[in-house]
Amino acid sequence: MLEIARNYINLRYRLLPYFYANFHEATVTGMPLMRTLAIGWTHDPKVYDTRFQNQFLLGDGIMCPFESKQPYAPIYLPSGNWYNLYDDSKQPAGEQMLTLGMHTLPVYIRESSIIPMQSLVQTTAEQPSDTLFMHVYKGNRENRFEYYEDDGETFAYEKARATGAWCITGRRKGISYWRNPKAASLLTLSISN
Repeated sequence: MLEIARNYINLRYRLLPYFYANFHEATVTGMPLMRTLAIGWTHDPKVYDTRFQNQFLLGDGIMCPFESKQPYAPIYLPSGNWYNLYDDSKQPAGEQMLTLGMHTLPVYIRESSIIPMQSLVQTTAEQPSDTLFMHVYKGNRENRFEYYEDDGETFAYEKARATGAWCITGRRKGISYWRNPKAASLLTLSISN
């Protein structure tokens, strides 16, 4: 049980740049970090089915189905392709029956998503390495992700003095980005087929 908890805590720490950027987006636009599927797929009647009412998106790209004590459960992946977070296998849209277990929570990434990850740390007070990993998932939709960071200690961000920002735009023909000169010193892109 300890190993299972440790794995999920480590995943949370690696995803902190994604969470931080989405919390920044929430303060600027009002869009919540935890989003109902109805925000992105308003006209899809399946997202209102009570069997899928506990599914949600973290930001625009990470699908977190639910918590369940059942060995099997249905999941609904709205239109587009989805990728398994753990092995990058492509999952088609639609309803599926999942085998559940505590060792691997079912987490899916929306096509064309851009997910920043940092090196593993054991506390938020610990500084990650200077490499920011950007996992770019293949897809047919244009997507934009603005990575945001500040010093994490002062209110300098209120004066629009973030210490770094990357803006990455995924397009069908490639990827473009711009970098604030104060941003992380190294960016590593990982492209999923």
